Amino acid sequence: MSILQIQTLDQIPNLFRCHEQNLPLLSKTEFDLHAPTSHLILIQDDRPLARCSFWASTGLIWQEQTLGVLGHYAALETEAGSELLKNACHLLGEHGCSAVVGPMDGSTWFRYRLITEPGDHPPFLLEPDHPADWPQHFLQAGFQPLTHYLSSLVEDLETVDPRLLAVEQRLDKLGVEIFNLVGRSLSDYLEDIHKLCLQAFAGNFLYTPLERERFLSLYQPVANFLEPRLVQLAYHAENLLGFIFALPDLTQAQRGEPLDTVVIKTVATKPGRSYAGLGNLLVQRCHQTTRQLGLKRAIHALMHEKMPPQRSGGTGASLSSLHPLSRGGRPVNIAQLLVEQAHQHGSHPALEEIRWGQQRTLSFADLNQKSAQVAALFQNLGLQPGEKVLIFQAMSTSLYIVLLACFRLGLVATFMDPAAPADQIAACCQRIQPVAFVGSLKAHLLRLRHARLRAIPHAIGIGPGLPGTTPLSSAWHLLPWDRIQKVEGESPALLTFTSGSTGAPKGAIRTHELLLAQYRALKAAIQLQPDDRDLCTLPMFALANLAAGVTTLIPNLDLRRPGHIKPAAVIAQIQRYPPTRAAAPPAFWERIIPFCQERDLRLESLQRITTGGTPVFPRLLQQLASIAPQAEITALYGSTEAEPIAPMRYSQITPEDLDRMVCGQGLLTGYPIPQIQVRILASQGDQPLPAFTPASFESLCLSPQQPGEIVVIGEHVLKGYLDGQGNQEHKLRVGEQIWHRTGDAGYLDEGGRLWLLGRDRARVVDSQGTLYPFAVESAATQIQGIRRTALIQFRDQRLLVVEADPSPSRSHLQSRLQEALSWAHLDRILFLPHIPVDRRHNGKIDYPALRQWLTHHLS
Repeated sequence: MSILQIQTLDQIPNLFRCHEQNLPLLSKTEFDLHAPTSHLILIQDDRPLARCSFWASTGLIWQEQTLGVLGHYAALETEAGSELLKNACHLLGEHGCSAVVGPMDGSTWFRYRLITEPGDHPPFLLEPDHPADWPQHFLQAGFQPLTHYLSSLVEDLETVDPRLLAVEQRLDKLGVEIFNLVGRSLSDYLEDIHKLCLQAFAGNFLYTPLERERFLSLYQPVANFLEPRLVQLAYHAENLLGFIFALPDLTQAQRGEPLDTVVIKTVATKPGRSYAGLGNLLVQRCHQTTRQLGLKRAIHALMHEKMPPQRSGGTGASLSSLHPLSRGGRPVNIAQLLVEQAHQHGSHPALEEIRWGQQRTLSFADLNQKSAQVAALFQNLGLQPGEKVLIFQAMSTSLYIVLLACFRLGLVATFMDPAAPADQIAACCQRIQPVAFVGSLKAHLLRLRHARLRAIPHAIGIGPGLPGTTPLSSAWHLLPWDRIQKVEGESPALLTFTSGSTGAPKGAIRTHELLLAQYRALKAAIQLQPDDRDLCTLPMFALANLAAGVTTLIPNLDLRRPGHIKPAAVIAQIQRYPPTRAAAPPAFWERIIPFCQERDLRLESLQRITTGGTPVFPRLLQQLASIAPQAEITALYGSTEAEPIAPMRYSQITPEDLDRMVCGQGLLTGYPIPQIQVRILASQGDQPLPAFTPASFESLCLSPQQPGEIVVIGEHVLKGYLDGQGNQEHKLRVGEQIWHRTGDAGYLDEGGRLWLLGRDRARVVDSQGTLYPFAVESAATQIQGIRRTALIQFRDQRLLVVEADPSPSRSHLQSRLQEALSWAHLDRILFLPHIPVDRRHNGKIDYPALRQWLTHHLS
């Protein structure tokens, strides 16, 4: 037996395509739609006996296991099938997965599950169908049942639940309208259905979101097969609250039987208690319509066993299977993802850098080769796996060439703030003992001024060099170092130091395993697509782009100061090199938006915009929508230690959500991503916390709507700092688990969405109660003319510091603020020309600096 691994169906031998040898081969339509990492075919004597695909970067986490997915399965023999499954699991393990789930064709939006108990009824429409021995193939390959799904047959459609009459009356009073598709087109409602699905199914087992374009292409063709009376939609004003999707069981007609059954495929309602009972009401109405159509039965299809439907008879069961892989000592290297992209998208641009009006483009193949040549240079200098390489280089093609070369050799790429005081730089170098310094001419001039930097053994110059440095360009004459160092998942890959503005700089260590997990989480959260061109100002996002096959456009800007960029230069570059997406902090957009509004400019090429790193208030999202009306705009909440935590798409913010933010409920950040767990702890202040048992930890966790400190855990969440410095204050041990204390205050609403309230230690506690910064700042920044605000407790007063646009009258703004924030019981409102912010993103309030200014200037 041999196994053929392919990335495109063009690689399937013509013999297989023409004769198929009784094994149905995968169609190009399925391959392109589901976009697997690879497709495998097991061959014996030139005959294909089994085939499957696998997906390595799914973003799925289950019980702290990083899941790979296996699907497109078909096999003629048990031995061949189980052998192929074992090989696919081995390959997924090499990709960094710790467990494999299947069969699933990429995600739960497509075909998944195995039939294990067919029941007494023939297969119904949309039910999985396969040979009876396939479950045995998975069991023999080492899979085990993961979960079960049940379908139920309801033959009594006349029974009415009396409780639903009260539900119907309550919804009617709220102004909820329920209607079917008679005289209407499904296409007109698919956008709303897609948005609702993202909310309603976010907590479903193994769920991953499906981007808008794929959703529309998947469901628009279904309109031709619908019975419009069986599709019910519930609206409140312009907001879709719920829908039910049902189809006549056309397989009955195909078997020559009378058509008397309806298949209820999907029921979805908006999360939360406001519309409780709507789902059951939609089901009852579907039953009533089924009777009116002269049909007798309804099948509730493939319901997860944790949410069993009312049923009077079973139609069978199905399961998803899990194959656990060994987690200990698993060799993995983040550089492997680049090699895969070089094989799959060799000539596709990886990096496009704009300098001096010119564009420098590196394809994935070029980037792969140049990083391998720099790895050869490092190898010749004698650098060894695990040693630190200190990199002082702005975001550029050179940066990522060097970074990937470090990953290839198992070196630890290290970054620190070049503007940090000399003693901090010396102390950090003393701690990590770097063996090489890589940087631009400006960086090497800095190196000459610091004795500890001069003591680093190897100096490598990017661009014009200094005497005594090894030019990076000397690598272009070397043969590429094509090998990739095998490292354990917990081996350090990236080390960054915090600014140290609030104490000694902490070293954040990202392992290879953590970077892989972070990439998978980012890819799912912001929907990275290989055909995109991303105007990117965030270095970690550019790294995720490279792993996902996305082209990164690096603009010609000083990206270290996003709040001071020249908007005319940015717009000129966007117009000349139109990106399809952009990722930048709010301070960047706060420079771009006024420029576009004053000139009535639209960023027509942008289809997606991601912003984050600092608080993203609703007005910024509204303004972005005005200059890029066709773009899906996402605010991403996260931190250095946990990126991402929750994405909030502007299209998902309802008028009710805006009202809550204006009325002091905080800042909505959306549903936490599936790869992370979020809990709210009763506020403990800054003091270190003791280790907890799982039971004692749960007793500290707060219920929905109760504010406290946000703590998180996940594969992409930093488990500790360099030398443990900072662990006591920012980490929390629960049994064998390590949770991260974000230091942010917030709460989960009844629908499971996360709301931010600001830094926990910045909350105001006085005789009037507790007041949180974002409760006030989210409301204040909605007022026209307000640029930035900061709530602070100063000399026993509730003080709101305001930075406003130059034009509005201060007295007018003061009146507007006092009226809008009457509930906050502010003691004083103070206007300043500028509120101090952080150096990195120019958007977070620098509270120590603000308090120092107030102390110095206010008597």
